[in-house]
Amino acid sequence: MSDNFPIDQSDAGKIPDLADMLAMQRELQKEYTGQDPVTLSPEGKMEYIRSQSLALTDEIHEVLAETGWKPWASSNHINLEAYKGEMVDAFHFFMNLMLVVGMTADELATGYDEKQRVNWKRIRDGYTGLKKCPTCKRSYDDPATKCTEPEGPGMNSRCQDDPVPVPYDNRNHYVSDMNGYETSLCTTTNSEIPCRRMMLSSFNSLRAQNPGSTTTTSRVQKSLFMMWWWSVTPSTGT
Repeated sequence: MSDNFPIDQSDAGKIPDLADMLAMQRELQKEYTGQDPVTLSPEGKMEYIRSQSLALTDEIHEVLAETGWKPWASSNHINLEAYKGEMVDAFHFFMNLMLVVGMTADELATGYDEKQRVNWKRIRDGYTGLKKCPTCKRSYDDPATKCTEPEGPGMNSRCQDDPVPVPYDNRNHYVSDMNGYETSLCTTTNSEIPCRRMMLSSFNSLRAQNPGSTTTTSRVQKSLFMMWWWSVTPSTGT
């Protein structure tokens, strides 16, 4: 393994900025793995994102382990230096997740600034967390969301991930089906409660109409996920 440190020795003692750190991390990954995360194949990127996300999650757990986080224990300690060290470790994997999609320091800074403005607006307006695309669950006011919000009852929303418009019913609740198939909507008029439930008959209808269809299978899988999602969402009614 090379001993070459990818920073000009004349800059010794200089605190690197984020762009410098990304460049250093990219060289480190090339040295460790023999591959450049920026130039991986689509399949390679998926595997890389999976492994780096798991590693980042594990490092955050290690951050937690350096504190007295357990509510059933009396200690409120923070092992400060170890905590900071684990944060540095976690940041390595965070940067890897930036590198693999070619995200720059400027893009991170711009995205952070945009999201700060959204968050301050949410504080002023009273954010409920309910104005989300019914398909992908992204908030309509998020800068990265390109979904089309319905203008009112009888109008359709359109998800950036799905070309099929989703109907919007006249009680301001999204109709949770895939393509006009049977659904079950609870009768509550409390708009603060997301109260949708998929019916099993919609899955059977999908399978019966297009047996063996790849598209149908995909829709059934998506519907099954939606059924699970709504089953864990607080609700009144059916």
